[in-house]
Amino acid sequence: MYFEESLSREPETREKALAWLVVALDRSLQKVANIPEKRQEYESQLNRWLEEVRANPKAMAFLVDILDEHSVNSQSAARLLARLGPDASKALLNAYRTKPEEQAVILDIFRQIGPSILPALQEAVRSNDDLTNREKMLLVRLIGEVGGESAVAFLREIRKQPSDRRRGPP
Repeated sequence: MYFEESLSREPETREKALAWLVVALDRSLQKVANIPEKRQEYESQLNRWLEEVRANPKAMAFLVDILDEHSVNSQSAARLLARLGPDASKALLNAYRTKPEEQAVILDIFRQIGPSILPALQEAVRSNDDLTNREKMLLVRLIGEVGGESAVAFLREIRKQPSDRRRGPP
């Protein structure tokens, strides 16, 4: 596989190749879903390389960048980011701030991750001055949706805080 070869031959592009490798493996895995022995082989390879992405913030950022593709590649990237769970939160929150056109996709990934993403989202709402009020509001809605009863205390805390209308639309 080209991306796997690129990992050792081109160290300056290793992180990007790693991101594309896991996307290629995910796509291959989707194609062999009904062939148990091949599925197991690809699943094993994907798990191995996903652990490297998990440990490499630059590779994680490149995986998030693939969301811009708006193709089957971006669908694979979204599926993989959801699978990486809270470990992807920093890269996803950075993209949420800097790529408004991808916010709906990123919110959906957060939704797929589920309750384990709540601490990262709550921290982003509490402390991220780079987010507009609208962006924070969308995160607060998601926290309520995903967190259910466990999010009530946080939502009450946020409700008591004055909003900063200077940062953007409510």
